[in-house]
Amino acid sequence: MGGRQGTEALVVDSQRHVRSVNQYDKGDRIMTNSFAKFHDEIKLLMARHKGKEYRFTKLREIFQAEYPNLNADWFLPSDHCINHKCKGSCDCSMTDRALFERVGYGKYVVL
Repeated sequence: MGGRQGTEALVVDSQRHVRSVNQYDKGDRIMTNSFAKFHDEIKLLMARHKGKEYRFTKLREIFQAEYPNLNADWFLPSDHCINHKCKGSCDCSMTDRALFERVGYGKYVVL
């Protein structure tokens, strides 16, 4: 990269593989900050679970199985809730585009 310093970021490439890259990589969708940026990918992943209630740990297991090379600690269903919002949430929070409904402490229904 010609000695340019960049920051690490996550990208989803054209084959939907997620990987950590330098911010100067080209041709991929750069993901930064948190998994709130992965709204569309999480939506696709959770589509087959629509209407089901899961504990936070099970949702994280589902995510980790799909994206084994990522640190699942970044996956937070609360960032995508219709009835809960926290700092750093996806812009889908508290809207009809939300992916989860929080139904109890650590419990979520997939919307």
